Amino acid sequence: MEELRQLAEHKNAGQVMVSYNYRYNPDIDLTKVAYHYSGLLAKHSPLTEVSLFASQKRDLPPWGIILDHLSHDVNLFQSLFGEMSVETARHIKTDSKTMCLAHGVFHNGIPFTIKDEARKNTCERIARVQVNGYTFHMTPNNAMFDRMYDCFFAMLNGDFSGPTTLDDAIKTQEVLEEIKRLANA
Repeated sequence: MEELRQLAEHKNAGQVMVSYNYRYNPDIDLTKVAYHYSGLLAKHSPLTEVSLFASQKRDLPPWGIILDHLSHDVNLFQSLFGEMSVETARHIKTDSKTMCLAHGVFHNGIPFTIKDEARKNTCERIARVQVNGYTFHMTPNNAMFDRMYDCFFAMLNGDFSGPTTLDDAIKTQEVLEEIKRLANA
């Protein structure tokens, strides 16, 4: 973390690209609409719950599920709903899957749940966000990689307005460190 903070203070820190796949998924636009829609209904139906569930068949890399999967989940939630504080986390490993479960609250007190799992057997690849009981699916979509590459090439041409800043990445990493600490306690 110290190295990231030092990098953030460098004069060229704004020229660092950080990518989290969900931020480039075209389906995420629906999730943003859902959040804003929930805000409009605040008088009659306040935002009371947010959750994310993701599952896929995948062999995890050595750095594990928290860094490989939850980094995308946490970054997405922070971009949509603001800063978050983790209250509990569990890391579960069985013969058939590895899973991480995290609970906490956003800066405004709204509770969240993240459940992300990597399965060893074949299963449907899913990622869904629920906001006040409304479910929005993020489908596996290779267009997100095209969008990511477009952002990278724009950066090479001097446009550093990508969706994720180094400061965003540091905030995401701080939450991941807390999830890891709580899950291993």
